Amino acid sequence: MIVIGVPLVAHATSYAPYLEEHRLLIEKMVLKTGSLVYLYHNGTQDINTPLADNDILIVYRENSSCEMTEVGKIRFRSTVDDNYIKGDVIDWEIKEGDFARKGSVGLLVILPDEMCERQC
Repeated sequence: MIVIGVPLVAHATSYAPYLEEHRLLIEKMVLKTGSLVYLYHNGTQDINTPLADNDILIVYRENSSCEMTEVGKIRFRSTVDDNYIKGDVIDWEIKEGDFARKGSVGLLVILPDEMCERQC
């Protein structure tokens, strides 16, 4: 018995069919002026002295050529615990994973409060 059939082509799973959904998710992750944001730090002593109420942190993002470019500003609001602080986005647009800096202090931008409640 000879079986004649059309060759089947298997396609690997890709993100391509969901490009619009992916774009919408990325847009939701952009924190614009007025957004509440959390910043993570490693808990060393140098974080406590340079930050006071209403201090401004400059936010940087690594571009495709591995250079850090300024992308926004965050106003220090309060300390949450040993490793997290709250801030308000006051200029431009900031994304999760950006790097905030003031003097020798560096902090990592993480999920804002409303998103953390849903996902954490």
